[in-house]
Amino acid sequence: MKRRSIAQEYYTLMVDQNGYMPPMHREDSAAGLVAAAFMDLLLNHVITADLNKKFGKKITVESSLPEELDHIGPLYRYLSKKERTVDKMMADNYEGPRQKELVDMIGKSLCEENLACEGKGGVFGPKVLYIPNKEYKDELADTVKAAVTGNGALSPHDVVLLCILKASKNLNKYFSKYEGEALKARINELKEDPQNRQLNDMITYVEDVDTMLAMIVGMIIFG
Repeated sequence: MKRRSIAQEYYTLMVDQNGYMPPMHREDSAAGLVAAAFMDLLLNHVITADLNKKFGKKITVESSLPEELDHIGPLYRYLSKKERTVDKMMADNYEGPRQKELVDMIGKSLCEENLACEGKGGVFGPKVLYIPNKEYKDELADTVKAAVTGNGALSPHDVVLLCILKASKNLNKYFSKYEGEALKARINELKEDPQNRQLNDMITYVEDVDTMLAMIVGMIIFG
């Protein structure tokens, strides 16, 4: 199947059949969307980030945004205004107007390709929702699972997508216990192989984001 950006695919697999983020872990899911857009920029060499620091990784914009990534323009423009760190980026973009603009841009980009449609919802007033096409969603889920259980090498794109789905608690609805164990084994193999430097770097980024997700959600819960 034709693959889309990490942000588009993450959104497709993250929201429910009505276009809502999972209510039991909405903050994790919203922060995961920011992480997915960030990794799109990183994998496409639009930005770089300091690998030598556990937290406070500085982000540097290196090039203009490719047309095919217009849907993550809100995050790109935020990063272009001044130097940011990864943790600051996550804290500033996982909720509020920036998050809404990112969701709208990603949702509309899927609608333009007939991979989603607009719906209406909201408890406190009208809200535009973007509902992924079920056939596309099912095909994408099957493709991602096949990448894990098959014999082929995992691409950086798939590793990042799977790790963010796991970190945001959105993986188990697609993966059986066996498939989840297979993914864990594949990730461990990648970590132990010195030739997979790029994939190891991607996994490190996502694991750092996972830690920041927990910190952000903790701040919300405990004030």
